[in-house]
Amino acid sequence: MAYRVEIAPLALANLDAGYVFIKKESRERAAQWLYGITKAILSLERLPTRCPIASESKEIGQEIRYLLYGKRQRAYKIFFSIQANRPRAGTINVFHVRHGAMKRLLAGELKALM
Repeated sequence: MAYRVEIAPLALANLDAGYVFIKKESRERAAQWLYGITKAILSLERLPTRCPIASESKEIGQEIRYLLYGKRQRAYKIFFSIQANRPRAGTINVFHVRHGAMKRLLAGELKALM
């Protein structure tokens, strides 16, 4: 059974902002990026535990994982949580998408975004 992937309004706004930023350089590249990152997010419906636990999880007392999309300076970090109602089934809540070049989130900031 697959997980259901839900993308929070804030994460959608993050994706929109990334698209607009990339579109300034290339409309085609922006469309490819949006398609690719959306596909990566939806891939979380299968085996989301393949993604590492965020270091901030321990500080906020809740398991938060992240998926990296892109390479090196162009990588994006997709933060999500897993609400499992039985083994290998439940909901993936994607709540924030952040460019890798941005400063690291503090635990309190991450908790506020959830």
